[in-house]
Amino acid sequence: RYNTTIFSGDDRAVFRDTSYPWSAFGRCETNFGPFSGVMIGPRHLLTCNHGVDWTPPPGYAADWLTFTPAYFDGTAPFGSTYATHVYWVKKDNNDGFSNGDEDQYDYVVLVLNDRIGDRTGWLGTRRYTDAWDPLAAWWHIGYPQDLTSLERPTFQSWFTVNGDDNQPDTHEAIYHLADVFPGQSGGPIFGFWNGDVGPRAVAVQSWQNSTTNGASGGGDLV
Repeated sequence: RYNTTIFSGDDRAVFRDTSYPWSAFGRCETNFGPFSGVMIGPRHLLTCNHGVDWTPPPGYAADWLTFTPAYFDGTAPFGSTYATHVYWVKKDNNDGFSNGDEDQYDYVVLVLNDRIGDRTGWLGTRRYTDAWDPLAAWWHIGYPQDLTSLERPTFQSWFTVNGDDNQPDTHEAIYHLADVFPGQSGGPIFGFWNGDVGPRAVAVQSWQNSTTNGASGGGDLV
């Protein structure tokens, strides 16, 4: 399983919006280059596990990561900050593929150096359940390498996803046919619930094979 692909009929659209909730989405960067993420708390960033460099200098859990919310063509309307702590369930092996059970654990939460979320707002999270599989209720936002050279975010809306029926809701691969490309990894799969102030993330974009794209989520993400 590689990291993301485009299917017939590209449904991605570029956008620029610094109002909430779109302000909470942004661009991460590590030694591996740029990818996508989203604020889920005043100092808390949700992104993909495979974007983190797990070969740090001695004494550190991971190498450096920066986050720039609402990044667009080099601009940083809310500033940029770096991560100081990282939480994970299982570390990715950083080989560029999704191997074994890595598709079930391809998410991390990082604590940022400052409360940039006070300026951007943030998404909440929810535990994905397979009972939601029939719903065309999901969105994705990320920074594609092909369409915008990682410089502008794109969105897709109202597509279905399908949690793996053979994996527990605590940590599972979540399949979909939304169009994604390298750079969009780490961008959330999210939806809206009546009565909630903003959207809730249920998974992050992770990988693809010849028939489907895959995100990673479940109860352990929450």
